Amino acid sequence: MLSPLRFVLIGCLLLSGSYLFGQALPLDPLSIARNELENKGIRLDAIGELVVRDTYRDRRTGVLHAYLRQHLNGLDVFGTEVALHILPDGRVVGLHQRLIEDLVAKAPKTAPGLTPEEALRAALLIEELPVARIARVEGDGASHRYVFSREGIASEDPVLQLYLMPVGEKVSLVWNVTLYLLDGSHWWNIRIDATTGKELERNDWVAQCEFDGVGEHAHGTPVPLAPAPAAPADLRVFARPAESPNHGAHALLNAPWNAALNASPFGWNDVNGAAGAEYTITRGNNVYASEDRDNNNVPGFSPDGGATLDFDFPANLALDPLDYESAAITNLFYWNNIIHDVTYQYGFDEVSGNFQVNNYGNGGAGNDEVDADAQDGSGTNNANFGTPPDGSSPRMQMFRWTQTTPARDSDLDNGIIVHEYGHGISNRLVGGPSNTSCLFNAEQMGEGWSDYFGLMLTIEPGDQGTDARGIGTYVLGQPVTGLGIRPSPYSTNFGVNAYTYASTNSGLSQPHGIGFVWCTMLWELTWDLIAQYGFDPDIYNGTGGNNIAMQLVMDGLKLTPCGPGFVDGRDAILMADQINNSGANQQLIWAAFARRGLGFSASQGSASSRSDQVEAFDVPLDVNVGVTAIVEPTSSSYTDCLNNARTVKVKVRNNGLTAQSNIPVVYRLDNGALVTEVLVGPVASGITVDFTFATPLVIAGLGAHTMKAWTALVGDLNQNNDSTSIGLELVTGTPQSTPFLETFESAALCGTASNCGATVCALPNGWRNLSNGTFDASDWRVDENDTPSGSTGPALDFVPGTATGNYVYLEASACFNSDAVLLSPCIDLSGVTLPRLRYAQHLYGAAMGSLHVDLFDGSQWHLDIAPVVQGDQGDILAAAHGEPGRLCQHHRDDPLPRPHRLGFHLGHGAGRDRDLRWRHSSCRRSLRDPEQLVRGWQSHAHGPISERPDGLELEHHSSHASIRGWHQCLERTTQSPVHRTRGLRHHPYGDERFRAG
Repeated sequence: MLSPLRFVLIGCLLLSGSYLFGQALPLDPLSIARNELENKGIRLDAIGELVVRDTYRDRRTGVLHAYLRQHLNGLDVFGTEVALHILPDGRVVGLHQRLIEDLVAKAPKTAPGLTPEEALRAALLIEELPVARIARVEGDGASHRYVFSREGIASEDPVLQLYLMPVGEKVSLVWNVTLYLLDGSHWWNIRIDATTGKELERNDWVAQCEFDGVGEHAHGTPVPLAPAPAAPADLRVFARPAESPNHGAHALLNAPWNAALNASPFGWNDVNGAAGAEYTITRGNNVYASEDRDNNNVPGFSPDGGATLDFDFPANLALDPLDYESAAITNLFYWNNIIHDVTYQYGFDEVSGNFQVNNYGNGGAGNDEVDADAQDGSGTNNANFGTPPDGSSPRMQMFRWTQTTPARDSDLDNGIIVHEYGHGISNRLVGGPSNTSCLFNAEQMGEGWSDYFGLMLTIEPGDQGTDARGIGTYVLGQPVTGLGIRPSPYSTNFGVNAYTYASTNSGLSQPHGIGFVWCTMLWELTWDLIAQYGFDPDIYNGTGGNNIAMQLVMDGLKLTPCGPGFVDGRDAILMADQINNSGANQQLIWAAFARRGLGFSASQGSASSRSDQVEAFDVPLDVNVGVTAIVEPTSSSYTDCLNNARTVKVKVRNNGLTAQSNIPVVYRLDNGALVTEVLVGPVASGITVDFTFATPLVIAGLGAHTMKAWTALVGDLNQNNDSTSIGLELVTGTPQSTPFLETFESAALCGTASNCGATVCALPNGWRNLSNGTFDASDWRVDENDTPSGSTGPALDFVPGTATGNYVYLEASACFNSDAVLLSPCIDLSGVTLPRLRYAQHLYGAAMGSLHVDLFDGSQWHLDIAPVVQGDQGDILAAAHGEPGRLCQHHRDDPLPRPHRLGFHLGHGAGRDRDLRWRHSSCRRSLRDPEQLVRGWQSHAHGPISERPDGLELEHHSSHASIRGWHQCLERTTQSPVHRTRGLRHHPYGDERFRAG
């Protein structure tokens, strides 16, 4: 199944300030990930392989971010990401996984039915594109990756990659077809079934700036322009923090790259990493800005600043945008560089997947500057941003907006420019830089992050949280206080914006409406931080609340799992605060989110659904600890004969806002004595840790018990959820001595035609059915004479001289694909020399699988202590002695220090009914005393038996077939104490093995 686990926060964080890179320990993300997953109970042999697709260390915090993916038979598994976040000292602070936990069993064993050409043809037909020009450019059969010519069909060469992918409860082979349409409107990733050619799903690397309604309309009055003479390296732009021409002047800036030389050390027109510009047009290391009115995604006109890089072009906004083309492209060039340089300060750098041609030796893929298309001809009243993986250039397309006369150019609406660029940031950071397909689920918040960056880069001194901030007011011709393209302006004033988490369940659009609610929450958080720490206009190196908020959101993106929901995003920001600020702002963060319905008790449900969210307005208390789970012992039946002491391990959580130490942790069995020990800690806010008691549990008394565990910290402000409990059952008793004999004559009859369902029979003398479970859905019952259905087997008792007698039997009519396990009482073999187990068998008719006998020595089960019997043995009662000494191989050189139990295990397949009948059981003390070892379960015989009737006899029916037989094992030359058997297991087919115990 596809695991539903969300983000898991681990460990105790005590970091603050900056990080010295030399403190880092060498870490192996793959080994750490495998260890963490195994600790969470995931079977590594069932999930296939894990491969590391991205790993980088944050230069500020030192956190190692690693992104892995499931892999099997040379293929990645689409949508099975593992994100791992590790502190410099090796502590894991975050783990998120979406693994298929039974991948090996589910993966198809066949090759793809479609060639890559056929898969591409299928995708082109779906998109109604020409299919005659398919021509392979390159292909690698080993990596299953193929590239085709773009000629006449796409803006970039289509790429096909073969994947495994979960489809419902199955796993299928799929071709992922990456197809960038000629007009740049969509950069599709279409998953095509590699057998049928049908489309299974798709996601788009292009994020659109579409809106649902324009709202109010007005002819805004642009701010009067104030030209000034140019100097070398000047750009005339609507400079940050102006959101648009309605917010600021068209003014000259000199060498604005000097504000962030760590981000653009050679200026904005360099690509070779040496002094001197390589380009004098609006092109450089971070962006190539040009017009694309002919919509061919090929760079058109770019203004030239000459040798002195003076980009001083007028913008008469009373004219059509075509008349101020150079000014518009210059503004687009400026803002792309500004966003690059600002976000670089907060961690969107080379290794994390930012957009640069030359990464100047700082890691990352490079060769992926932004292709920014001004006045793009592929549409109007829109803008978009397409983000491929690290190493391939994204494309920004900015359009004319026609709500006003003359039309307005989105190349001058700086909020929209930042919004579009923000899609590139979130797509590269969530899930790792080489995976830009993480934000296409229903509840993902990509639009919200983009709006947020637009707001943050245009916030001005004097702004207030209660102000109304619309998005896109300029292109719509609205005043600065206008509604913009969202359901309402952004504001902390509920009279202006009253939207909360529950609003995502309503009629708000997807993804823009959902993102709007997320940005509303981030805006709430930002102004709470500004109220706490003040506003700092220095967006590059400031220390105000706005800088802290920007850093938390950026680091939160790196900690946000692939395919996220709101709770995932909130928890990532809380973790970022613990890493960056030692958790100093936990209470403030909780309060901000809770105000908008994303409080402590809020639930996102499935992040793939936009209709199952539950809002809550509560916050965690200062002191709130408790036990969330009892890890050991598990809720189960315990069958060991000596009732060994059991380790007690629990999970203790801290949902309070403050770290806690010296937490009393308590457990008790039923109403017995309290066992209290102390968890020293500290346990940080939001963290859950394991605690193992030094005092083990001893279960007193047979039958059902309740175990409860809780915390008892003085001052806990919420004690209603501090505890948890589980049910336990002890199945043991006084060990039976040898010689051992069981006839079942004292048992009450409880025969029925079918043994499916719950246990209803009370078996005598410590015999019992194993509790019903996945592999044990049928039960043994007691009857006499013929079996209840089919009247199979002779009516005479096998014991000479008796006419009738009880037997234990199993009839599996309609109980297909299940097992039944019968446990014997404990058998004391102390002082026994060469013990032996014997029984008779009769197996006749259909191939009914296999019959097994196991033995439990108090710590482990020894399987198949007698030879497995399976298949049609003929209509005779066979006398067989099996394979003597098999159990001796387990015990010849060591004593048997504990009682043993036999398990008799019958498994059912599909399509056959079957019965298994037993009579009399006994156990001999020595091979020298053949009368005294096992007086088996004796059942109706078809004829005389050539051996003595003091063995274990079984009868098993399929229609009129049955099983009986003699088996022996259990030989020793030393004396043995008490043992218990799990007895006989029967499997319906020879290679199908079910075991319990």
